[in-house]
Amino acid sequence: MRLSFPTKVVLIVALLLASSIFAYAYVSIASEANQRTKDVIDEKKSLNELVAFTIESAEYQVMTWYKKYVVRKAAEPDDVVYCRLVKPNGEIFISNIEEERGMFIRDPAIFTNETVVKENIFNGERILVIVSPTYEHHTVWLGFSLRKINETVMGMIINTLATAMVIVSISTPISYFVVSRFLGPIKKLTSLCEDISKGNFNVQSNIQSKDEIGVLSNTFNDMARKLETMREEIRRSERLSAIGQIATMVGHDLRNPLTSIQNAAYFLKMKLESSTHERVKRMLGIINKEVIYADKIINDLSDFSTVKKPELAKVNLASLIKDVLAQLDVPENVKIVTKFSEAPTLEADPDQLRRVFLNIALNGVQAMPNGGKLTVTVEKVEDFVEVAFADNGVGIPEENMSKMFTPLFSTKSKGVGLGLCICKNIVEAHGGKIHVTSKVGAGSTFTIKLPIHQNEEVKSRYGES
Repeated sequence: MRLSFPTKVVLIVALLLASSIFAYAYVSIASEANQRTKDVIDEKKSLNELVAFTIESAEYQVMTWYKKYVVRKAAEPDDVVYCRLVKPNGEIFISNIEEERGMFIRDPAIFTNETVVKENIFNGERILVIVSPTYEHHTVWLGFSLRKINETVMGMIINTLATAMVIVSISTPISYFVVSRFLGPIKKLTSLCEDISKGNFNVQSNIQSKDEIGVLSNTFNDMARKLETMREEIRRSERLSAIGQIATMVGHDLRNPLTSIQNAAYFLKMKLESSTHERVKRMLGIINKEVIYADKIINDLSDFSTVKKPELAKVNLASLIKDVLAQLDVPENVKIVTKFSEAPTLEADPDQLRRVFLNIALNGVQAMPNGGKLTVTVEKVEDFVEVAFADNGVGIPEENMSKMFTPLFSTKSKGVGLGLCICKNIVEAHGGKIHVTSKVGAGSTFTIKLPIHQNEEVKSRYGES
């Protein structure tokens, strides 16, 4: 039979408790028994020596009847087995047991000159015998039983056992309750670990405690979040790998034909330079424009599949953003506002950041088809700088918020949905973060957080320029 962990703990506690009680009781009872035995021996020694002294008194030495009286009186207590007056030759002269008179004792103690205590067997019972010398080498023998002491000790043992049983019977359910309450959170964490082992990383422990269990719960939650993040990164890496392979094949297969089409269109345009067929010229312009757009898609696929290492340099952020905004084709009904509270110089790849800012700014302008305002804010926050692009355009539906940086997701009629994903890759390659907040009908804000100084990890990964 397999015992649960709480049951094992309770059994161990019960055994330890019972063992402790028994050990303490054994020491206490043994000490008490020894003390009582010593007290009884001292008492009987005094009694026996008193009897010997009384018999030894010269005025009573010839009074046999008085000697018998003293011997019988000494044997009256319930625990006294016998009291004897023994001659020097070992003959029992007087005894409270009449049948013993005239019998002989073969024991060296008959020659003692001082009171001695010895063990003996009487009628199958172990007794203690005190021998005290008296007149003319006679000895007084007082035998007494330890039955009362043994009964007292046995009673103490029984009481101890009963007390131990009561304590164990009371402490066992209490211990089980306490252990179960203590192990309840552990069981819950074990169940959550089993969920994680099955691949469900989206679990969290709600155990609230300030002790080690609480620390374990918080550590578990951090581990679960990290595992979920790692799984998403692995999935994203797998998707990136698959898209990268497709991008390589598509780019290889399409770039040469596109180049041929572009060259052919250019050749025809040159040949028809003096032609009056405006429609033909317009069609050739459309062909050239679409070829350029198709080439951009191929470049985006290539850039997405392989993140280029940042060429780190000192970048004046304010100048870079102003250059980006100057490149925008801004409609007349869109106003651009800049708020540079502090635009520090940072370590970054200027070309890559230019691409990020241009892409996000262009998205903001395109999100305001009916006009509006694009506000660009730069703010230093400790060792980071935050660049925010806020528009008051159409906004992003809530169901699309989690997909904004997903490869191949786009809400535009044209495009393959790689722009924001590439921006995210570039920002993260710089050790930064990008996130978006939005409300339908109110607009969206893209915030880019970049470190002012690149840490050693980024430098060692990509090198310094």
